[in-house]
Amino acid sequence: MKDIECRTRGEAGLLHRLDYDTSGLLLFAKYQKIYDKMLKLFMEDKVTKQYVAISDYLGASRISGLHDWYLSGSNAPLSFSITTKLAGVGRRKSRVKVVLPHESLAKKINRTYTSAIKVKQNAMGKIESKVQISNGFRHQIRSHLQFIGMPIINDSLYNENYKRNHNIEEIHNTEEGAIDLCLHAHSIEFTHPETKKVIRFTAELPDRMG
Repeated sequence: MKDIECRTRGEAGLLHRLDYDTSGLLLFAKYQKIYDKMLKLFMEDKVTKQYVAISDYLGASRISGLHDWYLSGSNAPLSFSITTKLAGVGRRKSRVKVVLPHESLAKKINRTYTSAIKVKQNAMGKIESKVQISNGFRHQIRSHLQFIGMPIINDSLYNENYKRNHNIEEIHNTEEGAIDLCLHAHSIEFTHPETKKVIRFTAELPDRMG
């Protein structure tokens, strides 16, 4: 795999990467031919990725019905999706923000990103989300969940609860997130570019999210 020519030097066939402190699946190609064909599938949004996140709920939400659903303590899951433009901001663009249509920056961005989300409440009053994406932007899920009032537990970049409970210097010295970030790449599904069989890989949830 080390001889495969990748988009980024030294990635050794890596097709699916993760944010720092996100657990779960990585996907590598062993051969250049498969890497090139798989990369095309990723670029055409033909690879489905599902993540699991555990989130705080901070109150007001931009999703219709979510606040009432949370207050009701319902055991029934709730499904919705969010589609926005995204952009890197801050020092070294280490954070990602949702770009709203009225913002001047929106005119410079052509692509939108969609997160399909299914939520349920756990016994601790936290929200467990299954988030499905096909296209992807760095920190997409973390930014989208923060935007709708559901920041991921132990996320130093996007969760105000974490920032209030930890030393500010510690946060500023951390580029990507907190140890034990409750975000896990659970599954990847695609049609194999040569055999045409549907392939699905899964990774069990870590103990911190079980």
